[in-house]
Amino acid sequence: MINNWRTSSYTEPNGSCVEIGFTAGQNRRAGIRDTKDLDGPMIQPGIGTWLDFVQKVKDGRIIEPA
Repeated sequence: MINNWRTSSYTEPNGSCVEIGFTAGQNRRAGIRDTKDLDGPMIQPGIGTWLDFVQKVKDGRIIEPA
């Protein structure tokens, strides 16, 4: 179960953003969902995949599409 959902401090005033939460325990996963559809689908990458993605964003290796 995903707990402690958080929304970015960069969320647009209209609420267009995603939320991130994490499971507890040994096989941790991230949960990512749309803030406008909290009961809708979510993706759940493993914690290693999520941390890899975050590091690539911080390093500037992931850019916005044109």
